[in-house]
Amino acid sequence: MQLGNYCSRFQNLTAVVIGGGSGLGKATCKRLAAEAARVIVADIDVETAQAVAAAIQETGGSSEAAQVDVTQEKAVQQFFKGPGRDVDVLINSAGTMWTKSFEDLTLPDLQEAFGPNINGLLYAMQQASLAMRAQSKPEASKRAIVNISSTAALASMPGLTAYSAAKAAIRQLSRSAAVELAPFNVRVNTVLPHGTDTEGVRGFAAQLPPELQAVFAEVNMPKLIPRLAQPEEIAAGIAFLASSDASFLTAVSLSWMAVSLFS
Repeated sequence: MQLGNYCSRFQNLTAVVIGGGSGLGKATCKRLAAEAARVIVADIDVETAQAVAAAIQETGGSSEAAQVDVTQEKAVQQFFKGPGRDVDVLINSAGTMWTKSFEDLTLPDLQEAFGPNINGLLYAMQQASLAMRAQSKPEASKRAIVNISSTAALASMPGLTAYSAAKAAIRQLSRSAAVELAPFNVRVNTVLPHGTDTEGVRGFAAQLPPELQAVFAEVNMPKLIPRLAQPEEIAAGIAFLASSDASFLTAVSLSWMAVSLFS
């Protein structure tokens, strides 16, 4: 994707994308860079983060890579206190998908599901909001956080109890944060993708038990638009919520559930 195809909604802004090394995070990094953001690609896998940052730089964008494990609170604190972390936009895209039946689910399983999906998201939001509030530059009115949830927050399938619970928690945590951060002019919104063609989704589907693979394929396939979404299409929605075009939107959930429910 060459720069210049989009407007410059993020001119002079720094965007941190947690989980930016792959999937929706990767597509979002490229979209924000194409709209003139300085993008910090943050991921636990520093090699994938470096590859995304390099791809952005090759097309004329401004980007750098950083390694961070968002499940470790101190690591997140150190990351946001690092040089050049004058963050204006935070995208939380890190997360995991795995399956286990409700009857076999244990408390450690829930804790594992909540680690990157909730704990990491909370740590990142807390540190990013502190960094945003400490700024005095003119662009302070454009501060925004967008968290990636899933339509699994609204409906589930066998084996996804812990994942669905974590994604539902993201949605409500985002709304609560929006209320408390509104006085500081920080908007917080959520996107709930459905049926997106990413390497993570393909890998998850491949490791499902045979009896669940058909169920997952059917549930994951949208009805009104009978194909999987491309990551770039979801990234466009993320970029909108992060931009000044959504300046009067906070505590909002942008969901793709309708394409899956109605025929």
